[in-house]
Amino acid sequence: GALPTTARTETTFDELTMLSPVSVAPRVYEVHRFLSSQECEHLIRIGLVMCLPSRGGSQDPLGSADLAALQSSDPLLADIRRRVGVLVGMKPHDGERGLQLIHLAPPEVPANEETSKTVRHDAFNGPPHLVTVRIFLSNAEGNERTVFPLADAGSRAIDAARTILGDKERKLAEAENDESDDAAAKNEAYSRAIEVINKEVIRCERNEGGVALTPRQGTAIVIYSMLPNGDVDPSAFYHSSPPSAESDGTWTLHVSKELPSDRLEQSARSALAKRLVPGAAF
Repeated sequence: GALPTTARTETTFDELTMLSPVSVAPRVYEVHRFLSSQECEHLIRIGLVMCLPSRGGSQDPLGSADLAALQSSDPLLADIRRRVGVLVGMKPHDGERGLQLIHLAPPEVPANEETSKTVRHDAFNGPPHLVTVRIFLSNAEGNERTVFPLADAGSRAIDAARTILGDKERKLAEAENDESDDAAAKNEAYSRAIEVINKEVIRCERNEGGVALTPRQGTAIVIYSMLPNGDVDPSAFYHSSPPSAESDGTWTLHVSKELPSDRLEQSARSALAKRLVPGAAF
């Protein structure tokens, strides 16, 4: 079908809105009424045309749409990029990925507590990510939550997170068909680390630790992937629980703020990251 025409609505976003901290490690903030209900519904209507629903509660590519091609024709999309730039102190630039609209449909087979969890860390999701802004376009209809399982985790879980991040770096640097004994040992360590993180997610879903945020339409959460010293934050993993079977699924908009690596040397990118991450020393 045809894409909907942009409805000009009065946003409730105030450029002086303060980020409300929900976690110190990782650095996670919440912004209420970042989008109006009308703006959220407009984006969902675009999604109904462009997205095929994902299944299984994972962020399947079939459940997403890159809105970059629409940014020049839909004023709302350009304005969202501007608002995000205001929030994080970094204007939109040409090297950034386009806005990602994601729809998670209820899993075909109901998930149980022991189901392997899909956890994300945006530092290695494409170009270097300084911060990700996730905007909830729909309300939770069941127990849907975005959880940060390492928000109060002990050293064992943080070490597991470092193992996972180190493995991602290794696979980016090495050949994928490496079958050496050293590679096998590292793969086994990676599997054990994933088990540790899964247990932390389960603990968070039981309200026994970590931080869990319930989707509220129009609310944005700001997730920093880097520490104030410019290093990757090992605690910045997160997990989105699958929608309940009775729901129509969940809709979110992802905005990634990537360091402009095509124009800046490594030292300059590091300095920029340190300046923009909350808590960095000047």
